[in-house]
Amino acid sequence: MFVVHSLGGLVTKKALCISETTVESHLKQADTFTIAVAFLGTPHRGSGLAPFAEVIANILSAGMRVNKGILGLLKRNSEVLADVEDSFDTWLRKKAGHFDVTCFYEELELPAVGFVRLAHCSIFECLPNSSESC
Repeated sequence: MFVVHSLGGLVTKKALCISETTVESHLKQADTFTIAVAFLGTPHRGSGLAPFAEVIANILSAGMRVNKGILGLLKRNSEVLADVEDSFDTWLRKKAGHFDVTCFYEELELPAVGFVRLAHCSIFECLPNSSESC
């Protein structure tokens, strides 16, 4: 079972998809033995806060190394993120009945920021053995 937060949820989804198709037995174990994932605040379809994060990254990059390129992937309608979602959707459907998914997300609006994640943005609404919690 994986319990993952934010970007870690996206990395985990990609890792599980890769582990299914690998020929390396030690890497295939993630696909074989994972029975559930709990996503905590994962931006499954991107985040409206990505542009805000880019501004913060620009400020921070003046004094430290910052990977600003990854923030572009977190924007809504990102092609890379759509590919991760499509791959994970296919992987999850193959596991139907043998895999549980739970999503936790903020339901209250943050002052001066707004909603971090919109309830209608979840990919898990119609998949078997899935639940969403606040």
